[in-house]
Amino acid sequence: VAHFPIKVDATPPKQFQVVVDNGGDPTNPSPILKINAADETSGIVQYEIKIGNNTSFLVNRDDVKGGQYTLPPQEPGTHEVLVKAIDRAGNFTPAAVTVTIEPIDAPTIVDYSKRISQGDQLIIRGISYPNVTVYVYIEKNVKKTAAVASKELAATIVSSGKTKTDENGNFEYIELQDLDRSVYSVFAVAEDERGA
Repeated sequence: VAHFPIKVDATPPKQFQVVVDNGGDPTNPSPILKINAADETSGIVQYEIKIGNNTSFLVNRDDVKGGQYTLPPQEPGTHEVLVKAIDRAGNFTPAAVTVTIEPIDAPTIVDYSKRISQGDQLIIRGISYPNVTVYVYIEKNVKKTAAVASKELAATIVSSGKTKTDENGNFEYIELQDLDRSVYSVFAVAEDERGA
């Protein structure tokens, strides 16, 4: 009877850092994570990534080319990212990094129908980045309930839609819904091809 020693890898990967590279653009919704993890015993096989309170997901080692992984598009804001480097034996070492994504500038509304009669269309014109989608929101200003002892107005979105800017960043939005007699506010947000 021969006896052979069996080595079990109980050593987790070495401590590592994650560095965020947004390519010099703070509005980049998909920055690159630079991951320098290493495991000398059995090797890294995958990474587990958790962004904020979202469900974690696994990324194969082959998808982290040259130690770089591009995040899926994220909303503007600050996101805590936890990366676990996992070796063949299932041992892991975590590293955390904060990712901050700034929003792109909001569109500027330069002209709109100041007063409309029943049956008229509300036309809104503005400027933003070239070739982006502009989301337009129309709010109806209504008095707060009697329980609130003030004359402040509370806004309720009554309609929304989207349009595209031209190559110069100009846009026009025509509201097709009939609006009741009231006071309305309009605001717009832009989204580029990256999802920012």
